[in-house]
Amino acid sequence: MKIAMVASEAAPFVKTGGLGDVLQALPQALSEIKNNEVSVFIPFYDRIKYSGKYDVEFLGYFDVPLAWRREYVGLLRLKSRRKKLKIYFIDNEHYFCRGCVYGCADDGERYAYFAKAALASMAFIGLQPDVVHCHDWQAALVPLLLKTEYRELPEHEKRFHHPQHRVSGKGKPELQLRRDRAAARVRRDSAL
Repeated sequence: MKIAMVASEAAPFVKTGGLGDVLQALPQALSEIKNNEVSVFIPFYDRIKYSGKYDVEFLGYFDVPLAWRREYVGLLRLKSRRKKLKIYFIDNEHYFCRGCVYGCADDGERYAYFAKAALASMAFIGLQPDVVHCHDWQAALVPLLLKTEYRELPEHEKRFHHPQHRVSGKGKPELQLRRDRAAARVRRDSAL
């Protein structure tokens, strides 16, 4: 089974809480099951990019539409001998090189971009997962985007798993989404 995981953090690369721990242990455990292949997609934050700790290879670049403009996506992969577990990094300095992981006024836009970039990256590398794990609110748009904007991708009828890692947050980020940024005409409560 091909499993894709989309998350805003994964230890040891970046960790602010329990989500980072889950994304360190779960992909490893799933990749040890016979016939499973796991791909993890996380942002290439500056704390990863400039740390010098990780050997990555540049796979290519492209752009994705975001509202009225197009945004750059750089795709990198962690160099590793593991064939059944691959870590991919989504690079965009405007969104991910800010000295922080969360807490920016435009977090809604940042993670709307990330959701689109993760799906476009799967298409770019030819990955057609059987299951897509969309971890927490930062990846919540992935299923919606796959059903709407990425319908033309082969095998678009995927199974999704959307775990909430911080129940106290009730899955609703404390942020404002602007229509021109998210390119959607829905209220925040109905979209999340």
